[in-house]
Amino acid sequence: MTKAKIVHLVYEIVLGLLAIAVGICFIVSCISIYQGGDSPFTRDSISAHFQAISIPVYIFLALIVGGVVLNLACPKEKKRNVGTVDKALVLENLYKRFPLCQASEEKQQQIRRQHYIRMTLSIVFAVSLIASIIFCLAYLLDPNSITESPNETVIKGVLAMLIYLIVPIVLSIVMVFVFKSSYEKELAFLKSAMVESKKADPVSKIASSKEEGRSIFGRAKAFFEKHRKIIILVLQLVVLTVALVLLITGIINGGVQSVLAKANKLCQECIGIG
Repeated sequence: MTKAKIVHLVYEIVLGLLAIAVGICFIVSCISIYQGGDSPFTRDSISAHFQAISIPVYIFLALIVGGVVLNLACPKEKKRNVGTVDKALVLENLYKRFPLCQASEEKQQQIRRQHYIRMTLSIVFAVSLIASIIFCLAYLLDPNSITESPNETVIKGVLAMLIYLIVPIVLSIVMVFVFKSSYEKELAFLKSAMVESKKADPVSKIASSKEEGRSIFGRAKAFFEKHRKIIILVLQLVVLTVALVLLITGIINGGVQSVLAKANKLCQECIGIG
């Protein structure tokens, strides 16, 4: 390891640890401010609490500026740009050369199992995301969620949003690892099927091809592959239309004035503007 790499590695470790420490200080300060009474987020209270953590914050900012100077004085060695392989694209290209119907029944079941895993997880994620959005909208539109104290209203609203969205957030993280593993397994199964197909009987390939063509799953997959761009475009237009309808509904119902009034009240009580 060269001297430049060692210097940059030490800098990144120190900056990362200090970033974690500053984040913890901010969280502790916010909790301490919140427990300070009925109207805790006043200008004096915020100034007093954040003055106590000003030193690590200034050091953190100084390190960020120092990082710019470090890159100018001691440039970081460039890594070789090794492109990542998109396994989904690789599978798509392989299926064009070797349709699934040509694989053995065992390999087809193994590959379809990976399809079902990804499809099931995607459906669960979509349902949980839609449910979370509905719960969030129900909470925001509930008059009981608005209290006399803007501080309490904002804090409870943020906590409610985090609770409602925690499931899709966790699922999205899980999906990244599951999809990666699933694509790797499917790619291995397909390559194995391609090797086995060299010894397969041509008659059995034709029979399997006809059976695959008559199956509902095969027809649905072929339809989706053929009209993929149109289906995705329609879904995007539906989402955009729903978003515009909700936006226009909020404007008609006076949502803009309501948000402006709450923001005005919040700034006057919390930050001290006006």
